[in-house]
Amino acid sequence: MQYHRLSGYVRRHVWLVGIMVIFAFGVVVSKLLAVSQLADFFSGVFLEKTMGDPLGRALLLFGSATSWALSHYIMLVTSNTLAVKVMAALRQDVYEKILQLPVGYFKSKRTGDIMSRLTNDIQVVEIFLMNVLIELMVQPLTVVAIITMMVVRQPLLTLYFFSVVPVLGIVLGVVGRWVEQASQKVQGHISEVTSGIQETLYGMDVIKGFAVEEVMRERFQRSNRGYLASLVREVKIRFLSTPVAEWFGSLGIILILVIGGYMVQQGQITSGDIVFFLLLATVLSEPLSLSSTVFTTLRKLSPALSRIYEVMDYEVVDESRLPSLGEIQGKIVCDGVSFGYGPERCVLHDISLEIAPCETVAIVGLSGSGKTTLVSLLAGFYVPTRGIVAIDGKNLSHYNGKSYRSQLGIVTQEPILFSGTIRENIALSRPEASFEEIVEAAKIAHAHHFIERLPKGYETPLGDKGAQLSGGEKQRVVLARAILRRPKVLILDEATSALDAESETAIQQAMERILGKQTTIIIAHKLATIMHADRIVVLHEGRIVEVGRHAELLSSGGMYARLFQMQTVVE
Repeated sequence: MQYHRLSGYVRRHVWLVGIMVIFAFGVVVSKLLAVSQLADFFSGVFLEKTMGDPLGRALLLFGSATSWALSHYIMLVTSNTLAVKVMAALRQDVYEKILQLPVGYFKSKRTGDIMSRLTNDIQVVEIFLMNVLIELMVQPLTVVAIITMMVVRQPLLTLYFFSVVPVLGIVLGVVGRWVEQASQKVQGHISEVTSGIQETLYGMDVIKGFAVEEVMRERFQRSNRGYLASLVREVKIRFLSTPVAEWFGSLGIILILVIGGYMVQQGQITSGDIVFFLLLATVLSEPLSLSSTVFTTLRKLSPALSRIYEVMDYEVVDESRLPSLGEIQGKIVCDGVSFGYGPERCVLHDISLEIAPCETVAIVGLSGSGKTTLVSLLAGFYVPTRGIVAIDGKNLSHYNGKSYRSQLGIVTQEPILFSGTIRENIALSRPEASFEEIVEAAKIAHAHHFIERLPKGYETPLGDKGAQLSGGEKQRVVLARAILRRPKVLILDEATSALDAESETAIQQAMERILGKQTTIIIAHKLATIMHADRIVVLHEGRIVEVGRHAELLSSGGMYARLFQMQTVVE
């Protein structure tokens, strides 16, 4: 099934396949014509002591060699062109599929495992297309042509020679199954290694901060040893097939010499027939040797394709078929919403909440109370297990989520920046925005001043994850991105929790300038930052326990008051 799907990519470039087939025939015909000429020349000169026409023979050999070289070059260029085109299309399709996957998929998978499928597994496919696909065309043609020539020349001797083939096929079949099993283990171990490297690079500050380099070294060493052991085993099995095929090929040649010698003595065949068969057997050794490599590569290809298509076949809702929400006003209603990440992990219980357009609502609570999960539901990242989330009275799960999220602005606790310039990062939320609009958004976010001080201003490259900027500067760029979008709904997920006092004050001033212009939902750890919210929702163990304004909740003496008092004492 996987091979059939891969062939679909190949069929898109049928004209390249046609050229490959034509010149594959050219390679085979040229090679066998040269072999036939060599056999006749050798037999005539050394056995029959007749030169014949040496100039004619030389010209034929030269023509065959030239034809083989030209055909071989064109065939290789065409096959590799086909390979790179197929790989580009496959990578693009896998990447586009990843963009379609729901947020929950990435929560359940390790980043390193996904990266391994995009790199290592696709590399296996690339090796097959570049190095093996052409052999699947040339070598069978060579084998068929050689067998035909042998049968026409001496059918009985041909039968003896190929008597070893059934045994060879059985042996290679067993080895191939071993290779496939070993390759599955290799791909699993390499995903662990990739995950370990990715996690180490991402969490280097934590590793250094806790001085746990030795712990991480030992953990990676275990993964690397597992990968090494599985790879060594796979190599031992994979390379077993080549000497086995060569040994059986040698056995076939021995049969030609022994049985053929006896037939010559009996006058059944000539010495020239033996020379002809030996030269053809020598040429046949290449496809026999390569057959083992091709066979084992195909066995490795199967698990790699399975892992790739596991991503491609992940079932997602086709939102394009759902109606658009249209332009929203920003009224959000949760009606009896419950949600869990699995049957045994219910995070939210019977949440009912109504947020009016342009209202600012803060969501607070202890860690693990379900704040981020609730906001993820309000953003349309997940579908409730029970109940509904409605936007302007429309059940969000019945509409195109993209039409809603295109009117949404999100600022997360960790500022996420991409490679490119500051201008490109701000404009990501609205690529058609003018430079003046980008500057205006940066001014509202209190980012314009520090951006202007940079050597290249808005055209300053950020590098990996904006490493050149401080935490507060990154957060202000991210806030400018959200402001530029002019969202109908703005979500601020602990956007100031990790900032210093100066950066937090700057962002708070920016938030005050935009609050009230859209529906705003704030997850807050520092309660002093949400005192002016229209309403504060207090979550505890996945349930709403309090709702009200800051002063009301303080006077009630409930959970909010206790949280606020604890923070005040700490400060």
